[in-house]
Amino acid sequence: MFRTIDLEINTDCNLKCSYCPNSTQYYRGKERMDPDLFLKAVVELGKLRYQGFLSLSLTGEPFLHPNLVDCVALAAEKAPHAKIVLFSNGIHMTRKIYEQIVSKIHSIRVTPHIELATSNANYLWPKGKIIIKQDSASEVLHNCCGTVDHSRAKARPKNCWVASYKMIHINFRGDALICCDDFLGEQAYGNIGSRSLAHIWRLMQNERQHISKGNYRLPICKRCNWLTGKESKCVQST
Repeated sequence: MFRTIDLEINTDCNLKCSYCPNSTQYYRGKERMDPDLFLKAVVELGKLRYQGFLSLSLTGEPFLHPNLVDCVALAAEKAPHAKIVLFSNGIHMTRKIYEQIVSKIHSIRVTPHIELATSNANYLWPKGKIIIKQDSASEVLHNCCGTVDHSRAKARPKNCWVASYKMIHINFRGDALICCDDFLGEQAYGNIGSRSLAHIWRLMQNERQHISKGNYRLPICKRCNWLTGKESKCVQST
């Protein structure tokens, strides 16, 4: 079974980093996951007695969601064994929201993005469950399946983490993705509105085996600079 699951509760972000698809023509606007889809997912995780990580974000900034506190509370209620995590740039995280959710979450992982010189005292109080991940200008980044083209997406052959980590990613539409960089949702293995998470996970296993052997057959894999050693752009338009 998967050990990490992302539920993309919203797509919008307050930053436009050049290395993120949110700054490109593929930006998806301010979309929200349907509350019924979210409820179905967390209820199923509860029935599975899921004990892994549950991230309420994918490429969006979760603190922009108007009902984030309610989403966290519902996830904690329906999937009480899950470790709830939020990935954020920290800018919209206030002490008030933090205090409302801190007892229900495992951690908030904040990345100050140096490209935009983001700095916010909001997350500089005694850390508690806040983990700061410092951005580095020398770090080689991925090109998000060809949706971004920037200087830090240098070609570098690398083993795919899809084969190493047991992860499943659910975008705001409810589509289940094998790769967190599949920004456009090109390679979906069903939708949680009509299929169970357990069934979707089983559907992914054949492709995961191919990936573990270095057989990158999917179009999204063939455009990934980390796998192919090339910087191939995505040709799909919105």
